[in-house]
Amino acid sequence: MKYAYTGDAEQVFPQFINTETGSTLVAAPGRTYDIAIADGHDGDLAMPPNDDFKPATKASNSSGSN
Repeated sequence: MKYAYTGDAEQVFPQFINTETGSTLVAAPGRTYDIAIADGHDGDLAMPPNDDFKPATKASNSSGSN
């Protein structure tokens, strides 16, 4: 599932992966991300990472757009 990041500042989430890039999740305001829990953290984390993530709609920006 894709999530829109609604936070006010860029934030790094080392326990999560941006599945579109295969890298650690670095969330920027106004972007959407397809998120997975990183290896070694399965079962001990909730999705999404925090309350700044909301389920994305088709109108949301993808992580690859400006």
